[in-house]
Amino acid sequence: MDAQTLVNKYKKEGLFDLKRRQLLDNFVASDDSKLNELLEKLIDLKVEKDPGILTQNKGRLVALIQTDLLKRQSSRPSGEKTQEEAIVDEINELLTGYVTKVVDDNKELNEELTSKLNEMKQGADS
Repeated sequence: MDAQTLVNKYKKEGLFDLKRRQLLDNFVASDDSKLNELLEKLIDLKVEKDPGILTQNKGRLVALIQTDLLKRQSSRPSGEKTQEEAIVDEINELLTGYVTKVVDDNKELNEELTSKLNEMKQGADS
């Protein structure tokens, strides 16, 4: 069984989503006050720009913020930044730092994933 097949099987069994949910829950529980402060500033700016957003479904504001984060992550324009862009960039930097620390540099997680993938490979080879 090749690596891509193992990864696909891992995802199909829902293990990827489960692990992602655990990491997200840990991140949320970490109560990063800097992140909360930045999100509050971003929300304030969005409400200041469009006060009507408060009367809409709260998911709309969340979707706007997610879209901003993804857009800024994929394109780093040069030149002057708006206050919103600067905050979104800072949030992305915090999140990238967290992912690096918790995923890339986490020996336990790496060992857990390696062990699970080896189990799956052995099960498929049997």
